Amino acid sequence: MMIIRSRKWKSIYDDFTELPYTRHNIEKYKSHDNLLKHAKYTVGISSGVFLVDRNDELVGYIGWEGSEIISLEVSKNYRGLGIGKYLIQRAIDAGCNSLYVTSSNKSAISLYESMGFRKIEESNRKSWNRIKMVRDDTN
Repeated sequence: MMIIRSRKWKSIYDDFTELPYTRHNIEKYKSHDNLLKHAKYTVGISSGVFLVDRNDELVGYIGWEGSEIISLEVSKNYRGLGIGKYLIQRAIDAGCNSLYVTSSNKSAISLYESMGFRKIEESNRKSWNRIKMVRDDTN
């Protein structure tokens, strides 16, 4: 386990603990506000990070499979504090360079763009429209 310390975060909580992205932790941290509703786990394929606060409440998580980010969520109470950027950077450091995002999720698109991802393809489906984004290694 790794404890995350940041001056900006420290004004709210002293410590965040990083936990592995596992099926057990997905089940443990599912909550009433639907955080983890997009989380999926495939043994031997899925990886990622959970951040929990000192009260063992889920702050946010990111999951990836190979080089593709498959899910990212930050609890409403912790948005706007840089946690999403931290989690995306953890995925980038693990070799992730692509993702899909719902085209109507403008704040997520802006966040990914700020981390060096760019739109390369938009697909329109009956159930939802999505954009594929990639990050070049030169970013």
